[in-house]
Amino acid sequence: MSSKSSHLSLTMRALLVGAFVLTAAIAVFAQTSPAHAAETCANNGIIDMGKYWLYNNLWGASSGSGSQCITSGTQNGDNISWSTTYSWTGSANSVKTYDSSVLGWHWGWRNSNTGLPVALSSSTSVSTSWSFNLNQTTSGGQNVSYDLWLSGNPNLGNADPTDEIMIWLTKTGSVQPVGSQVGTVTLAGTTWQLWQGVANSWNVYSFVRTSNTSSASLNLRDFTGYLTQNRGLSTSKHLISVESGTEVFTGAGTLNTTSYSVSIGGTQQLTPTPTATTPPPTATPTRTPTPGGPTPTATPTRTPTPPTGGASCRVSYTITNQWTGGFGVNIAITNTGSSAINNWNLTFAFPNGQTITQLWNGSYSQSGSNVTITNVSYNGSIAAGQTLASSPGFNGSWNGTNNKPTAFSLNGSACTVA
Repeated sequence: MSSKSSHLSLTMRALLVGAFVLTAAIAVFAQTSPAHAAETCANNGIIDMGKYWLYNNLWGASSGSGSQCITSGTQNGDNISWSTTYSWTGSANSVKTYDSSVLGWHWGWRNSNTGLPVALSSSTSVSTSWSFNLNQTTSGGQNVSYDLWLSGNPNLGNADPTDEIMIWLTKTGSVQPVGSQVGTVTLAGTTWQLWQGVANSWNVYSFVRTSNTSSASLNLRDFTGYLTQNRGLSTSKHLISVESGTEVFTGAGTLNTTSYSVSIGGTQQLTPTPTATTPPPTATPTRTPTPGGPTPTATPTRTPTPPTGGASCRVSYTITNQWTGGFGVNIAITNTGSSAINNWNLTFAFPNGQTITQLWNGSYSQSGSNVTITNVSYNGSIAAGQTLASSPGFNGSWNGTNNKPTAFSLNGSACTVA
């Protein structure tokens, strides 16, 4: 009896230990993975995942035909995974959808305790890590990107923001951001094309990675810091939303996010690298989610440095984009003389009362129709026979007629007009 009793006791102990281990494993699994993955294929369909929410945003579907679904994956604290499956045809230059994870605002607030908004005047870091796999079954154009939204109102409700910052980690096909490329910058240890334009009522800045990647660990404040220090973005604004997903233009495939997190808090030192090059302008607006007129904000920040001497010059004034009440311009300045120009200012007069609302690669002043644009620290020198690499450009407003200026002077000397 004692032998059987002892054997039974050992057996029961083993069973109890096994049951405990199994229960613990089930408990851990329950914390890191939902019992049933949720999926939505409906336009504006939403799946909550802790402080984030997945958003099946088919805002541009009318420019083509197709379908898209978003499916939740695991959730472990602030780290989540999800996937997006899509198939779209139609205009190759129009965004059909932006399925994403949303943290914070999207024309309203859904969840609390997100850590947002964050004032751009603060040193609060916004750190993020993202690993994903993009599998295309039909070729087409798309990007995998962060989409940051800013406003002067930290508690913005169902109203338009003032600024949008996109960070493209990967792109396929020949798709381009809204506006035109205004420079190349080095941030977070890699090189990005910088594009700038206007979509509806807000300014759009797009950082496009020059080489595709399937993972990133970034402090998003490096990008906002670059714009406040170099592009006139006002530090009175607030970061109110961090979205991450894929903008699909055409094609079919799956974006599978294996790991994603955003952590807000701590401080950091901003050390962005100035703009290095500026390519010829292109006007290819692609994102126009809602109707409206542009109202960008001008924030000239630099005290002009007195220029030296006269200049022999040629100026090309190109309207890169125009919409009702607004327009974008790139100004190419060429030194046609035999010696370098160091520190410059360019003067001209608008013929129809136009007004500059935002300018890059320079600082400016405007009195009535008269405009003066002065170099900034990284583009003050124009070599003999060369065109300024980081040419100034601006967004402006107009009413009735938008003719080009007919005369330009550089350091007091009249320029030929290309």
